[in-house]
Amino acid sequence: GDFTAPHVFSQPFNIEANADDKGENPGDGSAPTVPKAPSASLSTAVASLTTVTADGTDPSTVTVTLLGAGNVPVPGKTVILSQGTGHSTIIPAQMPNVTDANGVATFTVTDSTVENVTYTAQDTSDSPNVTLDATPTVDFEAPVVSAENSSLSSSLAKVPSGESDTITITLR
Repeated sequence: GDFTAPHVFSQPFNIEANADDKGENPGDGSAPTVPKAPSASLSTAVASLTTVTADGTDPSTVTVTLLGAGNVPVPGKTVILSQGTGHSTIIPAQMPNVTDANGVATFTVTDSTVENVTYTAQDTSDSPNVTLDATPTVDFEAPVVSAENSSLSSSLAKVPSGESDTITITLR
């Protein structure tokens, strides 16, 4: 009963937090049970950048987090990412793209077409498959032209009167 001495726990201790601070039982300290299937509404799918250049190389990362009851991460689930209409390239972080201990799977998306692409994440490990409610959108925009990277050239140094010349403009 000496509460003046430091107390050290040798293992993790979990509590169930609540917002009312009325002294309810915080749980017995054991870890929450891992849900068997994710919740479509609690799980998230988020794009790291919502606007990127449509140059085929500028990426955005879509992070999918599968969460079950009580916002507990759901590990070990195979996740796919698909796009509605669009031409983007979707590259999973691994094949198959399985959620880690935190319920996370990541994808890299790029596009060389100027367009908005909406993505849908789906857990394919469960039957029926679980399609997440969250649908991130990435706006692939036209590259910005810069004067210092662009050029203008002529095939002739001087153009005689009445003659024509070929002028080449390269925008980069």
